[in-house]
Amino acid sequence: MGRRFFIFSIGLLMGSVMVYQLIIKGTDREFYGSWLPEGRVLKKIRTGLDKQPQLLSCWTKCAGIFNSDIDFLLDEGDVDFSKSTTQGGDKSYLVEVQLESKKKIQAEFGLTEDSVFVSFIDIEGQSQKTKKECGCE
Repeated sequence: MGRRFFIFSIGLLMGSVMVYQLIIKGTDREFYGSWLPEGRVLKKIRTGLDKQPQLLSCWTKCAGIFNSDIDFLLDEGDVDFSKSTTQGGDKSYLVEVQLESKKKIQAEFGLTEDSVFVSFIDIEGQSQKTKKECGCE
């Protein structure tokens, strides 16, 4: 009985190593983030904002932050679903994160069928600037 268990364990270990080496290692798969709603929302925002760099750069200049802060927001941020509009055709999601400099950034992203846009960016209690004040329309 012990010999069978030993041979089974070696086969299981070799099979696991082969699956890891051939299928999983070296790929950019997201095992954790893409399955949960928060990860799917952040991924959709991240890919949609890549298509509209002018609007994003306008908002970052208006708020006084860098593109690296937006990247950090979309990588490490938390989606506040209680303050987000998740039903209907036009959805908006509030994403917030605390930077290493202890500043807290909140940004609202609007999602339509084919585009993603920034509704506002707020930095640690500063007044929210509208599209008209920033000229980002």
